[in-house]
Amino acid sequence: MVPRPGSRERPGSRARKRAKLALAHGSNEAVAAPPAVATPRDDERARRPERYAFAACDADHAETPRIAYEHLAPLLARLGARLGKAPSELRIYDPYYCAGSVVRHLRELGFSSVHNANEDFYARARARDLPPFDVLVTNPPYTSDHVERLLAFCAAVAQPCCLLLPSYVYTKPYYASGPFGALRPLFLVPPCRYKYRSPPGASNAAGAVRKSGSGSSGQVTAPFPSFWYLKLPEAERETVDGWWRADTLLGARQGACAGCVLARSPDEVPHAMRDAAD
Repeated sequence: MVPRPGSRERPGSRARKRAKLALAHGSNEAVAAPPAVATPRDDERARRPERYAFAACDADHAETPRIAYEHLAPLLARLGARLGKAPSELRIYDPYYCAGSVVRHLRELGFSSVHNANEDFYARARARDLPPFDVLVTNPPYTSDHVERLLAFCAAVAQPCCLLLPSYVYTKPYYASGPFGALRPLFLVPPCRYKYRSPPGASNAAGAVRKSGSGSSGQVTAPFPSFWYLKLPEAERETVDGWWRADTLLGARQGACAGCVLARSPDEVPHAMRDAAD
């Protein structure tokens, strides 16, 4: 059957029509099954493994929105330039795996050398078998002691670390009196809360399957303010503030980074983005 001009046939519809005609006329001719058509939900589930290579809590699974990486991109490009590397050459390591969207988001922003795999970060760290990287960029699990362990790891490595964490972290004793807090990280604060998306089928903290938020690609959630905690080399920390305000970055701050604030201490974090107990 030839479709009418301007009409659009659904994938597999032609095969289904042939099958109906064959059955109607009593034909014994073998008819091939119509091809499976991937739905948006199927595509999302394909990115989320059936089994993780590490102990995982469903409530932790929420993918970082692209806008958070857009805000961070100018700083990543600067860190790469300091190393004499183009954005595509900068080796970025995200040790915590959810569904892998970080690789796609950063690649679309020009950072194509990103390691984010379904593997046990802690086991690799114990074995001293981590992939080589120039900068660590991650949004870690918030349950258990993951944040505390990550801060200890980042304080011990020489590379810059960009951690997307809740605002309440800077109020915790493990931060205020710990080795990471002693490094005086900077804070890259967005103008409003980031909205995270849980993969379809993930459960919430109470163990119930999360309902779809927008379409079939998972629930959107923004339970608290979050922003980038930036551990930078001391020399970089002392110059990045002037760089952020320089005319060379004016275009980015008027575009994707519009409204973002680079704070040198919790006191400079805008009140709307601070922890409620602060």
